[in-house]
Amino acid sequence: MATKDKASFAGKVAFVTGAANGIGRAAALAFAREGASVALADVSERGNQETARMIEDRGGRALAVKGDVTRVEDVKAALARTVERFGRLDFAFNNAGIEPSKPAPTAEYQEAEWDRIIDVNLRGVFLCMKHEIPLILDQGGGAIVNTSSGAGIIGISYPSGGARLRRAEHPHQRRLSRLHRHPDDESLHRRHARGRSFRATSILEWTTGLLRPRRPRR
Repeated sequence: MATKDKASFAGKVAFVTGAANGIGRAAALAFAREGASVALADVSERGNQETARMIEDRGGRALAVKGDVTRVEDVKAALARTVERFGRLDFAFNNAGIEPSKPAPTAEYQEAEWDRIIDVNLRGVFLCMKHEIPLILDQGGGAIVNTSSGAGIIGISYPSGGARLRRAEHPHQRRLSRLHRHPDDESLHRRHARGRSFRATSILEWTTGLLRPRRPRR
């Protein structure tokens, strides 16, 4: 399934949350296409299994794990199964997230809705990173990418909980210094701010571009 670049991620392992559909599925397929083994985590068992089947049908290696990123035991179990199956962890794409089910102005926002979004979109990212980092550092380094939104850095009409949460996520969007850093980390948001539309494949290219091994400077 690897591209003609001779599988730049051959021998590497990626962990993707929210992999049952959308951006998560597209990123998982991209990792596999580049030669990586991919562990898929999602609350949707059916969609997750479908993503795994798509990877395997193309000759890739995949592991589908049903898990809730708000539950630390689920996160730890999913990562443990990943390492048990593939022997290591090199990349993580923390993409699991939800949108407000009842958009409303701040004064009318339901506390339960706020808590639900915070649990998945913010706490879930924290729990994943907390337990991914030691595993990645065991391999000498790697990369973590977290899905966020342009709603966190520009003024647009957006449900208050989602916009403020996205802003809270942004301090975590740059790579940890031990895991390397890339100058294009904010490119997706700059495109948002200029009001330009982009295709799903652009998001895909942005994600895999961040994780592609960089050539050492001379």
